[in-house]
Amino acid sequence: TVAWPGANRDYRMQQSPPELAALCKLLEEEQVRSYLEIGLGRGGTWTLLSELFNFERTCGITFDDALTHRPANGELFLGGSETPEAIAWATARAPFDFILIDGRHEHDAVLGLG
Repeated sequence: TVAWPGANRDYRMQQSPPELAALCKLLEEEQVRSYLEIGLGRGGTWTLLSELFNFERTCGITFDDALTHRPANGELFLGGSETPEAIAWATARAPFDFILIDGRHEHDAVLGLG
């Protein structure tokens, strides 16, 4: 067997392995070709999934430039995901087959209150 090229990279993701495996299964079953991730952290999940699935279009939005990983073909918006500029940026690149929202973990934001 041939190992995936990123097998030895340290992506430092925070997703649990079972959740990530389920996500990969879904992305494969749905034949996702365009992907947007909101809330990139260090960019590990964005990069791993983009490299694993070779998305035709892969975009990310993050407010903090703490990226240690970025897909070679990844388009990045640096700023808050709720700003008119971010929404316009994402809309100009839409549609996306899949959007992973992993930003704003504060209690009120999760409830849609803030």
